[in-house]
Formats: sequence, structure tokens, C-alpha cells
Amino acid sequence: ILVDEVAEMVATHERTAVDLDDGGVWDPAERELIRWTAFRHLVYAGDRARQRSALDRAVELHEAARGIAATAIEHARAIAALAEDHEFGLAGIPALELYRQARTAARRAGLPDDDRARICIGMGRLLALRWGGFPARQDPAELDEVVEEGLRLANDQEDRAWLLGLKAAAG
Repeated sequence: ILVDEVAEMVATHERTAVDLDDGGVWDPAERELIRWTAFRHLVYAGDRARQRSALDRAVELHEAARGIAATAIEHARAIAALAEDHEFGLAGIPALELYRQARTAARRAGLPDDDRARICIGMGRLLALRWGGFPARQDPAELDEVVEEGLRLANDQEDRAWLLGLKAAAG
């Protein structure tokens, strides 16, 4: 847990450094390096917070990452991380909306196929296995669409196995 706390502290410090620079203090290349490093560390710290079930903190860190995302790829990755945070918190409706946004953003940004497949796995997992987070079952056609897209994109055998398992779980 100490590693997680240090990761959060470093990420927060770097985010503060980015926020304090109004564009006139640092060399633009140095500022971009600090922003990029802060983004990566915020995503990492948020992922670690989710893994230890500190979901409010995970959302906070991933929102901070989204706030400093400078590219379409970074934006898509931050949205996908937020979707997973909400999924793990069994907040089905906001998680589903975020996964939809992440799929669209990832496609537009040209995220690598395997990364897009993992977004499909998360959305499929939400629809097939975590349906208790919704007031009513969701449309099974959307699950079929997400799984099929994931199978088209996935090159990794473990990802393919997850997608096939989701397909089987859906019936």
C-alpha cells in the first residue's frame, strides 16, 4: 500500500505542477513532458486505487487524468478507466455511458486494436456479468455487438477467451 500512496502523491504533485503553470513559466517541451508524466501517473495511481477498492479515489484520479489529457488517445484511455471505476462500483448506468463514450473515443483516436478490444471486454463484462448494477436488464443486442467488435479487434488469446466467455454467459 505504501507504493500506492507514493504513486498517488507523485501523481498529485505532478498534476499540481501542471495546473500552476499558466503556460509562461516553463519551456513548452518541458511542460509537455511534465503533463505527459502526470497523465501516466494519474492513470496508474487511479488503477491502483480501484484495485484496492478505493473507488472514489480512483474516480478522482482518473478525472484528473482526463482533465489534463492532451491527445485523443489519452482522452479515450481516461474515459475507459473511469468506466471501469464505475463498473467496479456497480454503477451500471454511468459505467455503460462511459464505456459507450470510450468505444467511440478509442475508435476516433485510432487506439490500438488490443486496447479497443479491452474496452469491449469491460463493456461486455458490465452487460453480461454485472447486470445487477442496472434497474433492468439491458438490451442483449448491444452486448452481442460489443462482443463481436471485441472479437474482430482482439489479437491476444486471453482477451479472446474473455470475449468468448462473455458470449457464452449471455446465452
